[in-house]
Amino acid sequence: MKKLMFVLAAVLAASMVQAAAITWGTGTAVKGIKSDSDPSFGTSNAATGTLNIYVWLVDATTYNSTSVDSIWGSYGSKLNTATASTTGKSGAAGANAKVEGLTFSTTEDTPYYGLVLTGLDTDKDGTLDYYIANKATANINTAGTDGTVANLAKNLGGTGGTAITGWTAAADVPEPTSGLLMLIGMAGLALRRKRA
Repeated sequence: MKKLMFVLAAVLAASMVQAAAITWGTGTAVKGIKSDSDPSFGTSNAATGTLNIYVWLVDATTYNSTSVDSIWGSYGSKLNTATASTTGKSGAAGANAKVEGLTFSTTEDTPYYGLVLTGLDTDKDGTLDYYIANKATANINTAGTDGTVANLAKNLGGTGGTAITGWTAAADVPEPTSGLLMLIGMAGLALRRKRA
């Protein structure tokens, strides 16, 4: 009977850990852009449905070697290919993305590393016009309670970090297909000149 109780306790503990999740959030009342020519934060909140958040869980080495400035260049072209560990779209309370279904460790000193992109879709057409890159760590506590990282569109590293002052134009990184079409076009031009 004692063995059975230990087995039941172990199963219950394992299920609690697996049920845990980490929520990554933009924060509420995230400001939109000031104007098309000035992507710093304006005075009005970003409209419902215009914020998207993407989080990639990475290992410590990748996290430490990836600067915030390089996140868009490394991950911006992957937004629509479902490679993110989790994604979310905004409602009235900002955008939240919840990583579930993983066996999270309940050791306090075992952080989870996230590279984060918050996208602003001003036309609500699914195409991001502006972005904020960020990175942060999160823990699941020893009781298996969910972890939360908030204000990722407001502070570097989340709540308590250095304030973010605005957006960056997403047009700075071409789509992969655009580059491929340009290469095909240049190859065609080269062949045409060779024949002439």
